[in-house]
Formats: sequence, structure tokens, C-alpha cells
Amino acid sequence: MRTSLAWALAATIVLSLVAWWTQDRAPALVAAVAPALQGSEQGLPGGGVRGDADRPFAPPLPTELPAFSLDAATRDILASHEPAAPAPVAVARPVAPAPMASEPSAPQAPPLQLRYAGSMRAPDGRRIVYLSRGDASFEVAVGDRLDEGYFVETIGEEAISLVYPPLGTKVTVAMPPAPTQ
Repeated sequence: MRTSLAWALAATIVLSLVAWWTQDRAPALVAAVAPALQGSEQGLPGGGVRGDADRPFAPPLPTELPAFSLDAATRDILASHEPAAPAPVAVARPVAPAPMASEPSAPQAPPLQLRYAGSMRAPDGRRIVYLSRGDASFEVAVGDRLDEGYFVETIGEEAISLVYPPLGTKVTVAMPPAPTQ
């Protein structure tokens, strides 16, 4: 058994014996003090009891509580209630815009949402380049067709060249220079 547990057990036994031995003396002590407290009630304003000269006690509690009355309910709180119908709102009809007399604009290539993500050298020495769209990254090589309809035309040291075949539009994606070691 641990020594701290043994000390705690011994202290508990000793305190239990002291409480059992002194339990007959407690009522005599209360009986001696009670008449002195009751006699001092009459000398205080408000009928309060005072223990020390500096610490006033609270006045005694009432023996009966006053009757509390409730008014009758004016409506049933559990009954369903239908709200009033909303007032009708006038709706304005949309006005169609006047047709434009200008020429239609020339077709354009779709917007390119790609950016350079990184590159590395494969064990065989070829360069692998990655582009990203949002959170997704993917590998590109010369001749690959991208989702937007662009084809990878060339991959250089400073940029990736893309072409949109239906319109012949060329776009470049810039690549930052490789860090020097």
C-alpha cells in the first residue's frame, strides 16, 4: 500500500473517532447559545439578530407566504392561429431591351484558366511540366489536347505555347526561371 494512501486512511479514522466522541457535546453547546441569541432580538431595530457588534444577521424569515393570485387567461395559447393574408403586390412586367443594330463580334477563344504549377527532370533526362486549373494539377507534353480545346504547341525554357485550332489563336503561359543552385 502506498504511504500517502495509508496516511489518508489513518487521518480519516482519527477524524471519524473524534467526531463520534464529541457528538454528545454539540447539543449542549447549541442549547447554551440559543437563549442568548433569542434574548438579543428585542433590543435591535427591525427585530434582527446580531452575533457580533460588526456583523448583523438577516431578519427572521416569515412563517407564511402571502397568497399569489393569477388572472384568468384571455386567450388559448395552444390554439392554432392563421395569419392574415398578405396584401397583393403589383408586379411590373419586364421591358425587353431594344435590339442592337451593331455587327456581331468576332468569335473568340475560350478563356484560359491555367497557370504554371512546376516542372522536373525525369530519370531519362526529359522535362516534365505541370499546369494547374484551380486546385487540380496535371502533366502536359507537346501535342496534348487540353479540356478548353487548346493544344500544347511547344514547351520552352521560359513559356509554354498553346494554340486554339478553330481560330488559330496562340496563347503563352509564362514559366518562372529555374532557381540557381
